[in-house]
Amino acid sequence: SDVEALRDMFEKGGWTAAVDLPASLCYERLMKAYPKAKVIHTERKSAEQWWNSASNSIMIVGTIFPYNIFYNRIPFFRTHKAMSDAMWSRVLGGKNVTVDDDDFPQAYKAEFLAAYEANNARVRKVVPRKRLLIQDHSKGWTDLCTFLNKEVPDIPYPHVNTLNDFYKFANNVAMKVAFGVTFAFAVFVLAVKKLMSLLTNNNKIKES
Repeated sequence: SDVEALRDMFEKGGWTAAVDLPASLCYERLMKAYPKAKVIHTERKSAEQWWNSASNSIMIVGTIFPYNIFYNRIPFFRTHKAMSDAMWSRVLGGKNVTVDDDDFPQAYKAEFLAAYEANNARVRKVVPRKRLLIQDHSKGWTDLCTFLNKEVPDIPYPHVNTLNDFYKFANNVAMKVAFGVTFAFAVFVLAVKKLMSLLTNNNKIKES
């Protein structure tokens, strides 16, 4: 079953927690797999605020250069694209969508906003109150540490993964992939030239 498969995956990987998409799409199954697990849920001040962030970052990464090329050329990125398409389709209730669709994600804005609101409502409905924390980042560590029965760490509450952080990370990955592809191509060209040189020399020896 899905529940058993999730439990098996987590135990083989040695994982004790999961965060963000796509794991958050499986929270109900994870709750069944781990009946004592706690759920930490975050909500933006409004669906529009969430949309402004998501539609300018994770939703469009596959549509911008050079990722739009990577997604159709490099095996890892093709697999990532398949996961992203399945993920956004699941968010919209099983509707078949892909980042290749015209004007994605703007064409589905109303549906994504409705799905966001519906998800927040369902989390509050299905997760028992004792197992649920609606984390308000403006309150810092206090509620989170109390919920997890942990001491408050002596470090500032983090504020990371902003849009600027996202684009810096995306650009860094793109540069490394582009360098890797260029290097591999250069090695291939040199290898071909070397092989052609050896064949040419070998033919000259035979002719002599």
